[in-house]
Amino acid sequence: MDASTQKQLNAINRDFYAQQATEFAQTRDHPWPGWERSWEHVPRADRFRVLDVGCGSGRYAAFLAGRVSLTSIDYIGLDASAPLLERAKNAAAGFSSATFRRVDWVEEVPETCLPRGPFELVALLGVLHHVPGHAQRRALLRVLVERLAPEGVLILTAWRFGAPEIRARFEERIVPWEEWKRSSGSTLDLGQLEPGDFLLRWGTGNDLVRYCHFTDEEEMATLLPDPPAHRVDEFREDGRSGDLNHYLILRAG
Repeated sequence: MDASTQKQLNAINRDFYAQQATEFAQTRDHPWPGWERSWEHVPRADRFRVLDVGCGSGRYAAFLAGRVSLTSIDYIGLDASAPLLERAKNAAAGFSSATFRRVDWVEEVPETCLPRGPFELVALLGVLHHVPGHAQRRALLRVLVERLAPEGVLILTAWRFGAPEIRARFEERIVPWEEWKRSSGSTLDLGQLEPGDFLLRWGTGNDLVRYCHFTDEEEMATLLPDPPAHRVDEFREDGRSGDLNHYLILRAG
């Protein structure tokens, strides 16, 4: 996928969250069940440094606040949506330190735009499906692993909306690319799209769409960086069927 296509796909999502930040945040105000199991792998430390990439409205920060002493958490939350970042600040109240930055790791180079660390915990939850381009997804994961402290963990999820046993639930929300291109007047080169690239309506009867990529297990294996990180857990959880997200936990060292 070329850079122009990446930017156009990213612009679809940027426009969506600019319009729907409030409604989106209202539907994303609870922890995911899979967070409990993934938390078991997080190292305990006197100073707990966290990088939350795609922090949204701060619900993972709220989850953390219920697990460890607030005064031990040094937290950095990153998101591309300014309205969501404003909401997230409330969730991190009481942390020993909390910093929020507006960062676009699609438009920018992950190596230069992401904080250096090191971090005991890096979270990439509900984000990977919004990163266009296999090479960009791989680059992002490589950099996040490099940001880990010794024995630190990266928790990441891949949304399984396109899996054969799940896709039927999302079928009515999938918008054909040709149909969208005609109606929107977009100049997007559809030949640059990769397998697994979709447009999904926000709910039903709504013209707003998001770009979403389905990362299957075969692709995930090609995204994972080489050691020093190693896989310590992998499972499916969340959603009414209990398998809507694919979880991977990688540990440095």
